[in-house]
Amino acid sequence: MKRLKRREFLGVSGGAFFALMGAMGALPLSGEAAPAPAGSSRKASVDPMKAATRKELMRSMEAERLLTGQNNTRENAHLLHLLIRMSRAYRVLEVGTHKGYSTLWMATALEAQGGGKLTTIEIDRMRVLEAKRNMRDCGLDSIVTCLEGDAHQEVKALKKNFDLIFLDADVTATKIISRHFGPFCELVDFSASVVRCASAA
Repeated sequence: MKRLKRREFLGVSGGAFFALMGAMGALPLSGEAAPAPAGSSRKASVDPMKAATRKELMRSMEAERLLTGQNNTRENAHLLHLLIRMSRAYRVLEVGTHKGYSTLWMATALEAQGGGKLTTIEIDRMRVLEAKRNMRDCGLDSIVTCLEGDAHQEVKALKKNFDLIFLDADVTATKIISRHFGPFCELVDFSASVVRCASAA
């Protein structure tokens, strides 16, 4: 089976954003299911009401994006979901929660592969409260931890053991977090419709 090695290039459609992937290794391209992490069990089927809530929330946020330009694009969020599944990421960090659209996509990827932990940071209190409510309504609050605060400071208290870090914040935060986690991560740059995997060290 062909695998995507570090420093190879893969063309995609999507906007510009940055993510950091730690200990990425090789990415399976065949869509094989990721094994459940040690100590976790395969997920039970999602409650139909929770599944309906998730779909409705996604549709609502996607409609909001058409009006306001806020929230990530569906293509980018779906790509994040696939990156988690393909890389078998277990610990994920998101900087810039907004209302939790990308959070929802990433959390469902963790759930689908048997479990994981997603920590997301947002400076706006009202957005944090809304994101927490959204994750609770979707049945994902056991996977997602929403932190309120300035990412510049919050990341200093976090362990450097994340498998994937999605940066959806200002340029300054991106530079600080890249510098903080860089020696421990692979840098994945989604820009100009190209994914470039290269060591951040």
